[in-house]
Formats: sequence, C-alpha cells, structure tokens
Amino acid sequence: MDRFYIITNSDKDSNLAITGKITEYLKAHGRSCEVQQAERKHEGAYHYTDPSKIPDDTQCIIVLGGDGTLLQAARDVVHREIPMLGVNLGTLGFLAEVDKQSVYSALDKLMEDDYEIEERMMLTGTVWRDGKIIGRDVADIVIGRDGHLRVVRFKNYVNDVYLNSYNADGIIISTPTGSTGYSLSCGGPIVAPNGSMTLMTPIAPHT
Repeated sequence: MDRFYIITNSDKDSNLAITGKITEYLKAHGRSCEVQQAERKHEGAYHYTDPSKIPDDTQCIIVLGGDGTLLQAARDVVHREIPMLGVNLGTLGFLAEVDKQSVYSALDKLMEDDYEIEERMMLTGTVWRDGKIIGRDVADIVIGRDGHLRVVRFKNYVNDVYLNSYNADGIIISTPTGSTGYSLSCGGPIVAPNGSMTLMTPIAPHT
C-alpha cells in the first residue's frame, strides 16, 4: 500500500501528536498520507467524517481513537469500500486491535502488502411512517419509547415471520461488530467479528 488517509479523534490524541508521528513515518517511507479530524456530530449526509474529502486513490484508511471512533468512521465511509485499520487510543480495543506500541510494525506490514482483509457485516435501518420513509442510516439499531415512562410491547418479525415478543424499554439490533457497544451494556453477548448473525437484545425487559 502506498496511499493512506488518517481519520483521527483529537479527544484521544491531544495536539494530534500521534497523528503527526504516523504521518511523518509514512511520508519518510515514500508514502502519501492526508489527515481529517473526526469532528462532533453533523446533521446531514455524514456524522463525524466527510467522505468527500478522501481521495479516490486511497488504499487504506487509518482510524486513530477507539472502537467508537472506528464505528463512526465506518458508517460514514462505508460506500467508499476502502479497507480500514483501527489504532486504539481509547479504553476498549475489541475492533481497534493495534495499539500505540505496535502501530509502526503494523504500518510496515501494510507497506509490504503483508495483510489480510476481514469482511464485516453492517446494518441499514429504515424508519417508515404512514407508508413513507422518513429516515435511513447505517448503524446498529435501537428502537425505544418516546414520551411518558412506560413499558412497550415489541412484536418481532424476521422475514415477515413472527419470532417473539418483549415487554421492554427498547430493543437493540446489532451486528457481531457492534456487539461490544450498547448491546453489551444491556447484557448482550460478545460475538466473534466474523460471526454470520444479527443480535436482538432487549433493554430492561419484563419478560
């Protein structure tokens, strides 16, 4: 690989010190590298990362932060179909497996084309109201109550076939990749990233 793009979380990389060192390392080895900071949530087509700024010839996106930064970047740039490498600067590194101590050896492997690409499942959630689509996004899905504090009865169907019902505060639908997020906090299992399944985790169920 010769052409890299860095998406960095400045909250995890103070003064972009690590970002600068990685950029210098890649350029010292004759590779090109551009940087974009993952800003706070935007309204519109993207959330934290503007995919239009990523050059068309980019071969690898390096995400500096933690699992949350990597997941946010993935949902913003998924349509670009560019391999991503997560570097863990946070607390949870289930997805961003490379840490600060091993980042340079990982970069060497990339530059030597000595790597494997893992395919990950993603979900598209669509919100319908009165027969019209009012929202759509790529992410794990949370269906919760609105308004007064009350338990909601969820009737769950898969491929139009009834599965089960929950009396709960909400339902989380997640992929194996997202299993370490909100689903885990609500008692869901950690699933191997290459697992071929989706998870349904009730929030505070009364069932």
